[in-house]
Parts: sequence; C-alpha cells; structure tokens
Amino acid sequence: MTSIPTSAAENGISLWEHAIEVGGNSTVSQNNLGVALQKAGRLDDAASHFAEATRLEPRNARAHANLANARFTQGRYAEAILSYEAALQLDPDNAKARRDLAKTHFNLANSAWREGWLDQALIEYREAIRWAPEDASYHRALGMAMVQKGQSRDAVYALEESLRLDPVNPTTHDALAVALFDCGDYEGAWREVQACRQRGGTPTASLVEALSRRMPEPK
Repeated sequence: MTSIPTSAAENGISLWEHAIEVGGNSTVSQNNLGVALQKAGRLDDAASHFAEATRLEPRNARAHANLANARFTQGRYAEAILSYEAALQLDPDNAKARRDLAKTHFNLANSAWREGWLDQALIEYREAIRWAPEDASYHRALGMAMVQKGQSRDAVYALEESLRLDPVNPTTHDALAVALFDCGDYEGAWREVQACRQRGGTPTASLVEALSRRMPEPK
C-alpha cells in the first residue's frame, strides 16, 4: 500500500505527478512539479522538470527563470546565466530576473577572485553592475578587485560610486582609503580612514601604519 505524503512539498509533488499522468505532459504541470521538487530540496529533479518545461514551450519566460533559479542554487552559475538571459529576452521587464542575473554574475565573480582569476572577476563584476547598477555592493567589490589588480585610479571611481549609493558603509570607506593611498593621495586616504571609524568600522591596520609614515593624521 502506498504511503500518504505528509508534507506540503510531498503533496505538491504527488499532485503534479498525477496531473502529468492523467492530463499529459504540459509546460504548466512540468513547471509546477519543478517548483514542488525544489521546495523539497530535490534540485536535480526540479531542474530536469524545468528544462522539460522550456523544451515544451521555449518562449515561456517563467520556465527559463525557474530553471535559472535551480541552477543558481546548485552553484552552476554559468548555466544559470544562460537561463536568466533567455528569460529576460522573453520578458525584458522582469525586475526579479534582472536582479537574480546580477547576483549570479556577482557570485561568479567572487568565485573567480577566490581562484585568483582577477581578470575574469572584473568582467563578471561589471556584468553584475550592468544588470543592477543601483547595488552598492557590486561597485564596492569591483573597486576592491581593481585595487588588488593594481588599477587603483579606476578603483577610486568604482568605490566613490558605491559610496554615492551607500554613503555610510565603513568597508567601502576603508577600501577607498587604500585606493587613494596607492594613488598617492594621502590626505584623501586619511579622510576615508576617519570616515570608516566614524561609521563604526576598523581601518586596515597596515594602511594606517603606512599612512602615518607619510604624513601625520589630520586633526
């Protein structure tokens, strides 16, 4: 005797499996089955059903977005990007898909940076900004990666834009202080060190030490 599902997710899975069995294969049923499977944590199964939904109806933006979300959760960012882009080609006004695509590029950039692939990280941070230019954290990350790459003058512009969007972030002030120091603007670097402190942050100790050797901290 078949056991009766107890959880809402299991009920949803059973409902939509039954709908496909009785009513035949359809985009709606595949999409909804994928959603139920994803809620149950069965990401591989969910992705396969979302993929089937896109096969049945290639111009279904929701199916592409759902597949993208599953791939994102799996950490398969390159595949997620392709699906988000497909969703946005079909539904350019989908604000959530734009934000999710930006976040995917951002995560891909972070992964590339951790692996030491700075050039690739810079490309992906710029892509994140292209899709979500209002997100201060993306500009900050781009600036910090630029500093590490030795592109401190460009970093200053990225970090200043981040502060325009989020003026009170102490991490951004600290990063801007580092970029300005690298550019030889010690007065500006001190200003950002003080701004970092005023906003509850702790400036980079090695930066403060190096700055102190160049000029005393302004009062």
